[in-house]
Amino acid sequence: MTLALAATLTGVGVAVAPAGATAPAAYSATSALREVAAEPVARKRLSKAAKKARKQRKRLQTVATPPEPAPAPAVPSTPAEIAIAFARAQLGDPYGWGGSGPDVWDCSGLTMRAWEAAGVLLPRTTVQQYRATTPITAAQLLPGDLVFWASNPARPRTIHHVALYLGADRVLHAPNPERPVEEQMLTYNGTPAFFTRPGLVSG
Repeated sequence: MTLALAATLTGVGVAVAPAGATAPAAYSATSALREVAAEPVARKRLSKAAKKARKQRKRLQTVATPPEPAPAPAVPSTPAEIAIAFARAQLGDPYGWGGSGPDVWDCSGLTMRAWEAAGVLLPRTTVQQYRATTPITAAQLLPGDLVFWASNPARPRTIHHVALYLGADRVLHAPNPERPVEEQMLTYNGTPAFFTRPGLVSG
């Protein structure tokens, strides 16, 4: 081996046998140079393989992660919420004069049973329900309050219809033989004449 070749091989980190020594048959200077030249290519391939593995792990984690469960519906807790929930469960039921459930309703039968479900007993008819509850103004209305229509707004004894106030200027009621239990705007049939609060209504 020449001195120049020995220096070249030594510079690239290849062990060179001393002068007069015999190199192993399976190893040569050419093989050493090929190995050194192949190192950058091998490192590049390993880097690509590592990146590919990381991407694959991320995809698997995304697929394996379950979606967040939907929040459970709120459970009615106040008397007013319970009364409204009961009345809403009757939406679509037919109207029947004198009906107080379980599948047929008139206006006062629906409000009586709704508040009964909340633990508050009301009389059967509209005028009786007005007299058994606490009068309030339209500005004081809260969900669960009772809303009354009358032939003469100055005379409670002329009350002929009652509905359950839902909030946001909407009521729920059993309107008449031609329509089932439904939600309507507060002023669907003109301005109500009277407003009352059954029991102790909370919010």
